[in-house]
Amino acid sequence: MADPESNSPEYKEVLRLLILLNSSLRFIALSVKELTTSKLFSPDYLTRLSAVTSEVEKYVNKNNPQ
Repeated sequence: MADPESNSPEYKEVLRLLILLNSSLRFIALSVKELTTSKLFSPDYLTRLSAVTSEVEKYVNKNNPQ
């Protein structure tokens, strides 16, 4: 993987893909939360999923401020 301190095209591409992954995870988390009314997922599971999504976002934004 590219050096995190560099501005190489490879590093920028990795960041771009992480941002896409994070936005996908956020969309999934929001969609899953909508399903809570049907009781398919436990509230604990949804809380953990949201926490993981937030951690990915923090990591991505740490190296790529918007």
